Amino acid sequence: MAQVTEADYKTAQQGDAKVRQDFLDAIDFGENCPLKERAEYQEEIKIAPPSISEFGSLTIMKFSLRLLYPDWNIGEQHLYIYRTAFHLPFNNFMSFLLHHEVHHARQNQKKDTRTFVAQMILQTAEFALFENYRLVTTEVPAYLNQVVNQDEFPLASSDLELLTQKKVPKYERKMRQLAEKLGRDWRADLSRVLCPSPFDDVVRERYNLE
Repeated sequence: MAQVTEADYKTAQQGDAKVRQDFLDAIDFGENCPLKERAEYQEEIKIAPPSISEFGSLTIMKFSLRLLYPDWNIGEQHLYIYRTAFHLPFNNFMSFLLHHEVHHARQNQKKDTRTFVAQMILQTAEFALFENYRLVTTEVPAYLNQVVNQDEFPLASSDLELLTQKKVPKYERKMRQLAEKLGRDWRADLSRVLCPSPFDDVVRERYNLE
């Protein structure tokens, strides 16, 4: 299946909701994409109450995961793309979609990751702290996955600098600070959410994880 082009993207930018959904349907997510449904276009931001939601830059994309209690198997995984996402340059759009949000879907294929999310749900006394900790711990690998996939969809130099010099270091600091507050081992928790090799090898090397 041929990948969509920048010309296809420009057509979607200028089109209505149906044209944008057709563009999303035409994207090649790869044979091993863990999403049961690829991507859904939405004009407005909506959050389903039973979902654990994660947002891309400026609320442009949302990965939504619903866990089935008590064994924390995945009930549904969805990826929502909002109209604000189509303001991005083509490479940024595709990088956030395929190398960031889909990476979250890969993370949640792992039972260790789902258990980690479940712990957050059960930490009622420190819910906000644990939710922030879970967020930064899963975001660091997703951002680094974008960085190592520059050959496919290269970000503008200013955007790449933002990720490597500001975004990732900021999340690293928050991860360590929150781990200390919660009395957790951030290295162990980070290892739990990593995808199988070759995915996340850059994270294992950066933090000397096995």
